[in-house]
Amino acid sequence: MKNGWWNTGLSPPKRGVAERVAQAGHSSTLKRLAEQGASLIGLCEVFAEQLKHLEMPLGSFESRWGRVSCPARNLGLVFNREQWSVREEMSLTFKAHGQSGHAGWILRCKSRGRWTLRLVLLHWRTSAHHGGFVREGCARQLRDAIEADPATPTIVIGDFNCEPFDEHVTRYLGGTRDRQMVVDRRAPFFNPFWSAGSDAERPVWSSLRLSRPDPVQLSRWMLVDFGLVNAPLLASRVSGEVLAEGEMTSDHWPVMLTLQSPLEARE
Repeated sequence: MKNGWWNTGLSPPKRGVAERVAQAGHSSTLKRLAEQGASLIGLCEVFAEQLKHLEMPLGSFESRWGRVSCPARNLGLVFNREQWSVREEMSLTFKAHGQSGHAGWILRCKSRGRWTLRLVLLHWRTSAHHGGFVREGCARQLRDAIEADPATPTIVIGDFNCEPFDEHVTRYLGGTRDRQMVVDRRAPFFNPFWSAGSDAERPVWSSLRLSRPDPVQLSRWMLVDFGLVNAPLLASRVSGEVLAEGEMTSDHWPVMLTLQSPLEARE
């Protein structure tokens, strides 16, 4: 089973890219993800009408759209309807001290093989744009919601706007690179993207380049998104891959999470 994710950069469009060229580029990247086997593709920075446009070249795919607080935070899911049925479970928003942050959009995805996946899509703000306490609150709220039902296979994937080892992902949400800790239920989430398939001497983010000036000092990992999985999905190998796609229209690269369904793992 493959789960894709991409911050499309649709809102605002990448500088200097005409709308027609951007639409063609977005469709091309999504089609490539589908051709590589992704049956669930999470997206952020999308509008409902653009999401409908993006699902058209994918044939058997349809979409769900989740409006958040502003266009740059909108979330969407494009999924293969021959393999999945999808319904929204809840949208979590943390509020405190006059500030708020969207913690995650939780979807229930039922496969035609009759097992259920809880899929969480998110797009957190950076600490520079948002107080660290808001990110902490989002992480804690999301973790509490998921740990209320730890037996359900769960994927949390999105644009965290931080490194995999940031404390909001590790300390508060509970992501770790130690698979065995998650198998033993001593941590809630395994992060297969920790090294993104690169060796320690040359991690993938060292080769990235910012495609546009930004007034906020960004880590290069903020342009590489990632995903986490819980213990019920760790009966077999899980891998995370960063795909060198979509540079024409977005400053983020798509990612792919590959794993076996619980049913496949038992066979």
